[in-house]
This record gives sequence, C-alpha cells and structure tokens, in this order.
Amino acid sequence: MNIASQQEISIGQLVRKIDQINPSARIVSEDIRIRPEKSEVERLLGSNEKIRRLTGWQPAYTLKQGIRETIEWFRNKKIYGAINGMSIMYSEMKDQR
Repeated sequence: MNIASQQEISIGQLVRKIDQINPSARIVSEDIRIRPEKSEVERLLGSNEKIRRLTGWQPAYTLKQGIRETIEWFRNKKIYGAINGMSIMYSEMKDQR
C-alpha cells in the first residue's frame, strides 16, 4: 500500500519549499548520482486511497511540516557528512538555533 499525500510535486517545487524553510540549505549534485538522460521518471503520484479505505488512515502532516521536522531531526542528531553515499550538507546549520 502507498502512504502518500495524493499531491504531485516537482523537484524544483520541493527545492523551493526546503529553501523557504531553511534558506541556508545547499543543494549538492554528485555526477556519479546523475541518472542517464532517458531513465528519468518525469511524473510520480502516489495514491493513498487503499490504505484510507481499509484502515481509515488519514495524513497527520503536511509536506511543509514533514520537511520542517526532518530538518530539525538532522539538526538535533548533528548529522553531517554522508549517509549511504548521499552527501548531506547540514554543517552550515550547526551554529543556527
């Protein structure tokens, strides 16, 4: 089952939301992680209709709330560096609070 928001968002829109919440965040691109030109998924939209119907589940967070809490989690855990090969640049957040 999908647990999704029923809302589509582009990577560009997601980046703008993150920037609004945390203007000091940096986007880091690694050449090794860039997908081949014809392999990119242009649109992706998950449906949560089945889990709602079977369990009565309802989303408890908006995307903005989820982003804000995720950033705060990284700040609290003081995670800087790489996780599973993905660069995470939160060192600039270290002195914020």
